Amino acid sequence: MTLVELRRQLAALARSRHSRAVGLPSRGLPSDWRPYTVRNPESGLPFTEASAWDLLVQLLEEGHPIQETVLDHPPGARGFVLLVDMEGSSQTLYVKVQLGASCVIGRSFHYSYEPGLHGTSRVRRDD
Repeated sequence: MTLVELRRQLAALARSRHSRAVGLPSRGLPSDWRPYTVRNPESGLPFTEASAWDLLVQLLEEGHPIQETVLDHPPGARGFVLLVDMEGSSQTLYVKVQLGASCVIGRSFHYSYEPGLHGTSRVRRDD
């Protein structure tokens, strides 16, 4: 699967509440999905579950850089990380997702724990 195809598939799945999940602990897929701890620069309020997924879709469609990572749980599975320098924040947003059989699994959405880690600033397209 090409990066373009991956972006399209992740965005399509993340767009629908029926094809997205936050972790699946019963299947050994833990998560650290805490959108309510991250300030949304557009509203000044914390992200909600829905607005976190909306942001992921926007980032994917904007072409934000994606890093592939090997997950610890389940061992060897592929995950995809987006590091975002949010407007008005000195902290980097860390978003990690996993592609499931017919869903996207949210694994992480929080400010980065790693000091000095920087992401890429959001580049919004003017349509």
